Amino acid sequence: MSANPFLDPTLVHGDLYRGGGRLADRTHALHLAKISGSDAADTIADLLAARVPAGAAVLDIGCGRGTTTLRLADRLRPRRLIAVDASTALLRTTRDRLGAAGALGSVVCADFHHLPLPDSLADAAVAAFCLYHSPTPDLAVAEIARCLRPGGIAVLVTKSLDSYAELDHLVHAAGLDPHATRRSSLYESFRRAQARQRITVIHQPNRR
Repeated sequence: MSANPFLDPTLVHGDLYRGGGRLADRTHALHLAKISGSDAADTIADLLAARVPAGAAVLDIGCGRGTTTLRLADRLRPRRLIAVDASTALLRTTRDRLGAAGALGSVVCADFHHLPLPDSLADAAVAAFCLYHSPTPDLAVAEIARCLRPGGIAVLVTKSLDSYAELDHLVHAAGLDPHATRRSSLYESFRRAQARQRITVIHQPNRR
């Protein structure tokens, strides 16, 4: 297993995104924990709505279940909307959600390091919470830039490898948990939980 679970191909191309259920559960948990402000999808749509002309061509790279894709379709009414992800299961969910909402858009299964799209195709591109899956994010960003027209807009939303540790320090500094920096970080807890889950799956057929 990679030291960084978000770069572990057995997880990224396996249990993490094999279906939409786990991603939906994680998103739901984050929404329950949120106490103020707009969610990320609304914020992204607001940013682009203020900067992108009507009838734009828009890419949603690493679209996941299509939550941001739906917001972009609703707020921007783009003439062309392309949702890209490496997971066929998540793309099926995105396509179904677009159809249920009566929104126009297409889906493309691709690695964001090698987008099967022409140069200067889009007026705007979004890559939200996916770039941390790349060991070479500079190459992924360059590929996204290639697909943007001159003067196009990119909204890139991600977190750093140390973001969980940074959160522990913030929690400690705020006095919410004086032991936050001395316990295993959320990042380490995530790794252990994934390891336990994988072991459980491996041994499940032998249970009586």
